[in-house]
Amino acid sequence: MQKMDHLLSAFEEAFAMLTEIEEEKRGAFTKKLLAEMCFLIATEYKKRGEYRKVREYAKLSIDLYKECNISTLEDSVPILSELLPDYMHEGVVKSRLLAEEK
Repeated sequence: MQKMDHLLSAFEEAFAMLTEIEEEKRGAFTKKLLAEMCFLIATEYKKRGEYRKVREYAKLSIDLYKECNISTLEDSVPILSELLPDYMHEGVVKSRLLAEEK
C-alpha cells in the first residue's frame, strides 16, 4: 500500500505543477498529458474504493480530452504509453471509470 500511496502522491504533485500553466497557454500536448494524468489518478483512487475522487478526476480527464479534439487513432495514442491502454480518449475514461454510474 505504501508504494501505491507514493505513486498517487507523485501523480497528484505532477498534476498540480502542470495545472499551474495558465489555461490559455496550454497547448494540445499539455492538455493531453493532464488528461492522462487525471485518468491515472482516478484509476488509483478506484483501486482504493474512493469513488468521489474517482468521479472528480475522471470528469477532469474527460473535459481535458474534449479540449484535445481527438479525431484519429494517431491522436489517441497516449503520451504516457507505458502506463495507459493503447488508445486514450474521453470514451475510454467513461467506460473504465464511470460505467457503473449509469
